[in-house]
Amino acid sequence: NSFIEKANDTIKIKENEIVIKNLFNDLKKNLNDEDKKYLNQKICNTFKNLLTLNYSFFYPFDSLNNVGKIYSQDSTLRLYTWNLLLKGGNHEYFGYIQYRSKTDSIKLFELQCCNKNSINENTIKIDNWYGALYYEIIDVVSSDNNKYYVLLGFNFNNILTKRKIIDALYFDNKGEPHLGLPVFFYNKKWNYRIIFEYSAKVSMILKYEPRIKMIVYDHLSPSHPMYIGKFQFYGPDFSYDALKLENGKWIEVKDIDIRNP
Repeated sequence: NSFIEKANDTIKIKENEIVIKNLFNDLKKNLNDEDKKYLNQKICNTFKNLLTLNYSFFYPFDSLNNVGKIYSQDSTLRLYTWNLLLKGGNHEYFGYIQYRSKTDSIKLFELQCCNKNSINENTIKIDNWYGALYYEIIDVVSSDNNKYYVLLGFNFNNILTKRKIIDALYFDNKGEPHLGLPVFFYNKKWNYRIIFEYSAKVSMILKYEPRIKMIVYDHLSPSHPMYIGKFQFYGPDFSYDALKLENGKWIEVKDIDIRNP
């Protein structure tokens, strides 16, 4: 029975993957914002239906190059995110979280954008999401034995600056997901998430190094002291800092040697 279910699911997923891929290709055409949003809504509707199927969790979706697809190390979580470029360099973000229970059933949650300001709030629900493209998940067990996931993400912000984000995703007692936990000791205080803002003209390293259990990142500074606080003039200064995992929390370590940390 499960074999037949898997076969049927797989056929359905394959057929709809092609539909979604074609919709993404249509988005690349020179369309106005209204048409783009209409096509993107079709992508959301089709994708949402697929992601409720249990067998979609391990399906690669290889042809969907526009969508970021990442797994947690414990294979209970899969995250999908993508963005929609609109006129004037504005971006909207879309995403889904699949949560796989011990019985293999899938719970699906939609990341709903876009309240840009919610990035500065403490804990937020996922229907009040600031929008980001997540590219890495780190599984963490907190000191009181609760599990949470650190997400590394990117946001196009605006024409002057880009952002990289370190956030924490956790599930409450009812199994509902939330973003933001005070587990990052950075800039001499506890933060619910960390936001790096820097010039849109440069790129920044932000990655997890599993062998040393550290999140490593470029230290950002302004090109001239007179630009302090003006993030369009910030970029990497060839030094590196890190967050080190200690007892389920992340503690800032300044000026590490990434060749020999």
